[in-house]
Amino acid sequence: MTDQTRKSRHTIDPGLKTSNVGTKAVEVVHGDRNKHYGHPKDNHGCTATLWSGYVRKKLGRLADVDGKISVEDIALTMRDVCHLNTLQKIARDAHAEKEDNLVDICGWTLNAEIVSKD
Repeated sequence: MTDQTRKSRHTIDPGLKTSNVGTKAVEVVHGDRNKHYGHPKDNHGCTATLWSGYVRKKLGRLADVDGKISVEDIALTMRDVCHLNTLQKIARDAHAEKEDNLVDICGWTLNAEIVSKD
């Protein structure tokens, strides 16, 4: 039997066709969080500005005297905010696997798509 014809011993839960994680993420992104924190472009734009200032300040202390690190050129994007928050949720899930982490990872991915559109 070849790899292509061999049947997997694993099965996919039929309940995943209507993923609770994905559904919850859509509800969160387009529901309460959007209502409480505003459109992702506004919220993540503000966060990107704050994080960029923080990173510039932090790296400014590390820049060598020749100025080889141009800290003024550092500017995180709204999409960066989504990716960094996704990494935080991945770190939390590595510590303790919870459905909420997966919902938020999906949510941050949806937000990355939203803020990437013109």
